[in-house]
Order: sequence, then structure tokens, then C-alpha cells
Amino acid sequence: MTLDGLLHGEPSVTFDALRHLILPATCIALIPAVSIGRILRSSLEETLEKDHVRTARMKGLSEWTVMVRHALRNSLGPALSMTGLQIGFLFAGVVVIESIFAWPGIGNYVAEGIPQGDFPAIAGVTLVVSVAYVVINAVVDILQAIADPRIKL
Repeated sequence: MTLDGLLHGEPSVTFDALRHLILPATCIALIPAVSIGRILRSSLEETLEKDHVRTARMKGLSEWTVMVRHALRNSLGPALSMTGLQIGFLFAGVVVIESIFAWPGIGNYVAEGIPQGDFPAIAGVTLVVSVAYVVINAVVDILQAIADPRIKL
């Protein structure tokens, strides 16, 4: 609906669809966001106690520079790994969320195809979701190499 409204030049349809996406998107993203945040927080706390962060502070760098360039950059690895894993849970949760909110999408398509025994639909969605999962994890690996200076591509 969001894309249909944009393609047909009807912004009111797009805004209405986005307004109706707020609750399902919040429901599906809340638990993974909390777990990723917890991992990032614990990794950041560990990194802030390291010598290179203390040295950066002693050099007189601002706290913002110390956090972004020295602490956060070295702490992103575990959070990015957790993000790659959480994507699989998001894909699984889409079926439930779309069924609960009666939102037309790939999850609802599979949920309707399973009782009917629509094997091509189930296999197609499984293939698309599997390829997306592999591509997203490849992107996560590349982002880890960019974020952490110790990792080489």
C-alpha cells in the first residue's frame, strides 16, 4: 500500500499506510532492538575501560570524539553480529505479526498458503527469505570490517 500510493501519485494512501504500520513495526522490532542495545551497552562498557580510551581522554579529546572514534567503533562488532542473528527472528515474526494485524505481506501470504498446501508459494517465500538472510549477514560482515579497524576484508 505504501508503494502503491507513491506509484499512483496518491500521498494520502501512502501516509495512511505508514500510519497503520507504526504498531506492527514497533511490535516486531522492539525485542530485537532491546537485545541489540543490551549487547552494545555491555560491549561499550567493556571498551570504555580499555587503555586506548583512557589515553584518548588524557590527550584532551572531547568526550564525543572519544565515544565515537575510539569506544563505539571498537564496540560495534558484537552488536552487528547480534543484528545479523536477530534478522532471522524478524523474518519468523513477520508471519505472526502480519496475521495478527491482518496486514497483506509475505508473512500473511505464507500463513494463508500453509493450510492450503500451496507448496510453490511456501518454497518461493522460503527461498526469498533465505537469500535475504544470507545477503543481510554478508552486509553485516562487511560492516564489521568497516567499523572495527582490527578486521581486514
